[in-house]
Amino acid sequence: MLKRTLGASFAVAAMVLAFAQTPLLAGATQVDIPTPAFVMVNSCNGESISFGAGSLHGVMQVNVQNDIAHLQVHANGNVKGVGSTGASYNFQQNQHIDSNVKIINNTGNATFQLTARLEGQGPSNNVQITLFFHITINANGVVTSMKVDPGTLTCSNG
Repeated sequence: MLKRTLGASFAVAAMVLAFAQTPLLAGATQVDIPTPAFVMVNSCNGESISFGAGSLHGVMQVNVQNDIAHLQVHANGNVKGVGSTGASYNFQQNQHIDSNVKIINNTGNATFQLTARLEGQGPSNNVQITLFFHITINANGVVTSMKVDPGTLTCSNG
């Protein structure tokens, strides 16, 4: 399950990690990330899916005032794939997050959740992917560390 979760969420994690490498001061930071081709297994039906290259877009902004870092993230992307049976798949992610992080001793920590959706052709081929990101922000609004924890895969028929 861990391998499948990480494989399916590679593109989402790549975008968020790119933010972590960019100092975030006043204003918004935009990131457009080409995603490489990857293969994953749909844990809901066992089908191997080959995804082609795609791209993700994200905007992240951190403003610090009165020892509170206000973090805003918007991420979206869409990557298409084909299953071993010939079925079409679409990996979608579109989310906005607002979070206030209390800065104590020049450091603040936050955990937030990102979700992505893998939509497949036919019944029982859809998967919701949930990941958890743990970040540390300094008093200047710079993301100084980030850890991605695999979350869950949830099968759905709709």
